[in-house]
Amino acid sequence: MIAKPAGADEARAPAEMDPAYLEALECMQQGLWDEAAAALDKIDQQYRDAPGVRLLRQRLALHLSAEDTWANDAASRLPRFLRPRVVRVLLVANLIVYLLLAIGWLVGLWSGLLR
Repeated sequence: MIAKPAGADEARAPAEMDPAYLEALECMQQGLWDEAAAALDKIDQQYRDAPGVRLLRQRLALHLSAEDTWANDAASRLPRFLRPRVVRVLLVANLIVYLLLAIGWLVGLWSGLLR
């Protein structure tokens, strides 16, 4: 007689069919990361080594890491008045003012020589 493998009586549907798995997917699609993590915790208790659950957990970790990186990047940006485009515009305006002052000084100098 052929022996059944251990745990064969406990045949389960795949993790992908579990309502908590579907809830985790839906939460991830909506960007509800905390709710997705809670749903994945429920799934982890039932399907410890399921590849679909591991993949979903990795995707969640990737999204969380990306959001942390983007949030930190946004906080480290320069203030608006120091951004490169604004600085270039101010440099050009400054150059124009100095050129006008230099031209005025030269005109004043030459007009004094002509008297």
